[in-house]
Amino acid sequence: MFVQRSHKQICRPRFYTAPYVPDQRAVEGSGGEYFEKIVDVQVEVDGRNEVVQVEFFNGRVDSLQFKRCTAYYIGKNLHVMGTRPGQPTRSHARAIDRREHGAEP
Repeated sequence: MFVQRSHKQICRPRFYTAPYVPDQRAVEGSGGEYFEKIVDVQVEVDGRNEVVQVEFFNGRVDSLQFKRCTAYYIGKNLHVMGTRPGQPTRSHARAIDRREHGAEP
């Protein structure tokens, strides 16, 4: 696995199958619950609350979307406070669709 920054605020982990690394899913036995799901992770960054959007696809973490560009977080303390279900309309894929095809009616 390695991480590719596809935008200043979005990190996309890439997973490879054999012969590079064993094919291991981030969520095993989820019964399809994590086939396509968004989770909002509530974090505290140097005393300020933020939400990091984690998008799952095929049982694996597909993207991590932060509020600010990644350079902002260098040298800061980040503490996970909790999680909650995310809104599918805020997904990276939906944002691309809106950009390419316009807003949904």
